[in-house]
Amino acid sequence: MDVLRSSSISSGGWETWTKGLLAEAIAGNQLKTAQLIYDRLDQETINSCRPTWWAAAIGSIEILEWLRSKGELDAALRTHQFEVVDWLDCWKSHFPTRAILP
Repeated sequence: MDVLRSSSISSGGWETWTKGLLAEAIAGNQLKTAQLIYDRLDQETINSCRPTWWAAAIGSIEILEWLRSKGELDAALRTHQFEVVDWLDCWKSHFPTRAILP
């Protein structure tokens, strides 16, 4: 996946491209692809991508549980409270019998 850090992508372009690629993998329920991308991101990019992927993840319980296992639910609650409150409401409507919070 050397293309993920290609010198032909500017730093701003890299962030935009990564957000879209990760959100697409998450929305498509492509867990292994999402994991591969996520594991290669620096913390700054992860922080900036977080609202994008939470919105994309609502339809996939596997993706949501993986994001929670990476500590992303806690991080999202700390940094993007308004998006996560909306997201938690969506979670409850999609999966009323599954608890995302421990």
